[in-house]
Amino acid sequence: MQPSTTESNYSESHYNLDPHRDLYGDLYIDQPSKGYRFSMDSFLVAEYAAGQTDNLIKRNNPWKILDIGTGCAPIALALCLRLRPGDIKITAVEIQEELARTACRNIVMNRMEKEISIIQGDIRMMTCRDLEGPFDLVVSNPPYHKKEDGRISLDQGRAIARHEVTLNLGELMQSAAKMMKNRAILTLIYPVTRLTELVCAMHHYRIEPSEMRFVHTKSDSPPSLILISGIKNGSSPLIVSPPVNMDKMYMDKMNMDKTYKRKD
Repeated sequence: MQPSTTESNYSESHYNLDPHRDLYGDLYIDQPSKGYRFSMDSFLVAEYAAGQTDNLIKRNNPWKILDIGTGCAPIALALCLRLRPGDIKITAVEIQEELARTACRNIVMNRMEKEISIIQGDIRMMTCRDLEGPFDLVVSNPPYHKKEDGRISLDQGRAIARHEVTLNLGELMQSAAKMMKNRAILTLIYPVTRLTELVCAMHHYRIEPSEMRFVHTKSDSPPSLILISGIKNGSSPLIVSPPVNMDKMYMDKMNMDKTYKRKD
């Protein structure tokens, strides 16, 4: 199966501004008014992934980054602002056609067409050649819940975003591994309750965990999420970095314009 590139026919003059267009610093992000809505977790993993680029092998060519399950592209957009545009080339894959179209609009509105490509299709069916890989860095904010866990939303977009309806953990790891260069980095955000399962899946596909950071919604609460990175065919000791306390961080939307500012 060949992926289909969602071409954007939008320009700034044709973009229909609506109440669902949100401003995060210098990022303009349109998203559906109902159904799928991205969360601040997307910015958290984008910031974490941006920090991981310090560990990438330096080269003359731009780093190639893959965003799996991009939705309306908040991670790709945030990464593009956090890193120097000439240093990166981002490919963002989304299975849902409507969300892929929304992502294209967001790329155009933020003038990032040169840095970000949106591909609509099923990552499980794609080859490295389809996406012009392999990649230096793979990032994802995947569904947190197994298909059989809890009540699945009747809204298709919300169901796919929250539950493993179209992509389970094993399939995510398999898809990421086949797209990664040797010694490439995978970065994810995931529920702490599934940490053992996550680490086992990473090991199975020879992505060795290299760093973890627990995420607390409040400083006095147990961690609910974990930021984790792994290296394909890696062998470095695992580092557990200081936790992230979201109530003390820039992730508060009031501070977004301090974090996501254009560098031009």
